[in-house]
Amino acid sequence: MEKKMFYVSIGYCGSLVRTEGNRKYGSGVRGRANKVIPVYCTEEELKTVATAVGKGLLADSCTVSLNEADAWDSYVEPYAVLWDCM
Repeated sequence: MEKKMFYVSIGYCGSLVRTEGNRKYGSGVRGRANKVIPVYCTEEELKTVATAVGKGLLADSCTVSLNEADAWDSYVEPYAVLWDCM
């Protein structure tokens, strides 16, 4: 399988919710895309790699997009939702 670039959106819940990620990185604006991390992997490795990135950054929401512009836009449906705080 060929490798390609995916963009993992890391989000944190609002300021009224006290989570480990909020305490360390601050609260989210809309619960998505406070950080966008590019990952280069195959489709089969994507879930494992993106989950590791999200857990490493204490994310409250973790989604995957196919391009960086979509990763920052909270109105675009993501390619994959790993978990969401909403």
